[in-house]
Amino acid sequence: MELNYVEAGEGFPLLLIHGFCNDLTLWDEVRDALAKHFKVITIDLPGHGQSPLLEGEVSFPRVADELAEWLKAKGWEEVIVIGHSMGGYVTLHLTDQHPEMVRAFGLFHSNANEDSPSRKEGRLKSIEIVKQQGMGAFIESFIPFLFYHERIEELMPMIDKSTKMALQTSTETHIAFTQAMHDRESKFHLLKTGMPKLLIAGDHDTAVAFDLSFKMMRAAKNATTHVMYDTGHMGMLERPEEATKTLLDFANSVTA
Repeated sequence: MELNYVEAGEGFPLLLIHGFCNDLTLWDEVRDALAKHFKVITIDLPGHGQSPLLEGEVSFPRVADELAEWLKAKGWEEVIVIGHSMGGYVTLHLTDQHPEMVRAFGLFHSNANEDSPSRKEGRLKSIEIVKQQGMGAFIESFIPFLFYHERIEELMPMIDKSTKMALQTSTETHIAFTQAMHDRESKFHLLKTGMPKLLIAGDHDTAVAFDLSFKMMRAAKNATTHVMYDTGHMGMLERPEEATKTLLDFANSVTA
């Protein structure tokens, strides 16, 4: 698998995985500060940013296996991995399929459960909208919805940044990964393992409801949990300093 990536800093590898219709620039606001203490690796998932889409069917088990091989080829045999939203699904599959490569993992506004029936239906509707109307119609409604509505005016530069990222995503990538999200299985059991884990939730996240995040936090073992208040689904953009401190504290705790 070919992946576009940026590597910064020295120390234990910290892999940051972006979400749906984003790219590695999602982490720009936190990467440099983290790189003062760790080797920070940000990637473009297949079909996102400057990474080509995988040929054939896309699934999270396949992406996780390909990512594991890519990491080994780069010489990174063990990492701390943090996944935002859909990147959390990749994180969970990497952890489940290649636990020897994961020192600790984090879910940043993500969900360890499979989709609910209503969410599955919404995924399929999204595919039809994109097929019929193109990515523009989807992005217009999708991106602002991810940010806390009471801070929309303040966060317009970050909304514009997210919109530009999303507009680079092809129809083929949207369809492939939306289907993969629809088809994915629950990885909730990983929350109950002894591996160190970080769960970050936004109290006004409309993509991963806070009551769902709270249930995951209560079920998780050996977990660091953090709630970002007055925050939606894009905490690293909405609260970059808070996100940096939370990630740094967790990474330090599992490498001390």
